[in-house]
Amino acid sequence: MISRNWDRFGFHPEQEQKVEGEFYRIDKPIVQSVVNQLYDNVICKLPFTDVSKLQIHLQSPVKPSNSNLHQVSMQLKVKYRFPMAAPAE
Repeated sequence: MISRNWDRFGFHPEQEQKVEGEFYRIDKPIVQSVVNQLYDNVICKLPFTDVSKLQIHLQSPVKPSNSNLHQVSMQLKVKYRFPMAAPAE
């Protein structure tokens, strides 16, 4: 969404350096705008799904320390199917 609307967000991918050769560092206001638009235009229009029991398992090759904060970056992929509509009478 950001790369297709870079002019609207003031983010120019060709002028930005990639982090770890693959990702762009995006300013928080741009991310918040994208999240808000995604919520307003997609998520809130989906039929209600209770995600209160959603569980995520994070795994690391390094044993984490309880005394230090650890920054985590992740990508989530959600597959969703609309329920079949009742046939029109």
